[in-house]
Amino acid sequence: MTEGSVRMSERSANITAPGRDNPIVSDLADDANQANDARKPVLLTFRGASVLIVWVLTLGAIVASLAQVVLVRRGILLPSQGLFLGFVTAGVCLIAATFDAASGRVPNTLTLWAVLIGFALNLLLPVLHGLGWHVAGDWLGGVGPLGSLKGFAACGAVGLLCMLAAGMGGGDVKLLAGVGALLGMETALRVLCNGLIAATLFALVNIVWTGRLNNTLRFMATSLMSLYLTQKRLPLPGVAPTHVPLAVPLLIGLVIVPFWSVEQLVAWLR
Repeated sequence: MTEGSVRMSERSANITAPGRDNPIVSDLADDANQANDARKPVLLTFRGASVLIVWVLTLGAIVASLAQVVLVRRGILLPSQGLFLGFVTAGVCLIAATFDAASGRVPNTLTLWAVLIGFALNLLLPVLHGLGWHVAGDWLGGVGPLGSLKGFAACGAVGLLCMLAAGMGGGDVKLLAGVGALLGMETALRVLCNGLIAATLFALVNIVWTGRLNNTLRFMATSLMSLYLTQKRLPLPGVAPTHVPLAVPLLIGLVIVPFWSVEQLVAWLR
């Protein structure tokens, strides 16, 4: 074997030999491990969700009390209009949005707690009024057990339809049902409508900002033609067709629902 052949063999052995001493193999292994870690979902245990819910309830009670005192004194809010459940819902949506942004998933433990808290607090409402504690009952801002059940059923049904028709994620469906259990059907649907408008505006701004508006419109037209001709749906490039993030639009819709609603938009259009 010639000297050149020996050198080539040594180089190939250094490149392909496994082990921690080989820098090339180590770098590739580190990259693979980082990629696997990035794909792992951020999980929230039942205990962790319980701690977060306790913080949400505590901070929600403090902020709701302070806000109600200020708004009632300024004549913006009536004493019978409670804010506690609204702030609890905002806290749940904020946590869900954080996990959704970090992992693309809404934890099941969080949505389970949202449903349970919604049922429990709204069930407490007639008890407080029955005991004569009307101030405490009004402070909750609940809709009662029947209203909570209607909100859970209506929002859950809307979420299921969106999951079947538009590929909404299961976590988003459960989050929507939890919001319905907390706020009741009427308020939750207003929040959802405002959230969908906010999500649409955000999507349009995002598309225009990244310069993809023309390509997206062209692809949508092609997809509609393909769907009509071949009965097959084509996903948008670079966008997961089965994931529709909902936590952030719901939070935005909840914040603006006291000041603006779809009914006002319809009245303005008329």
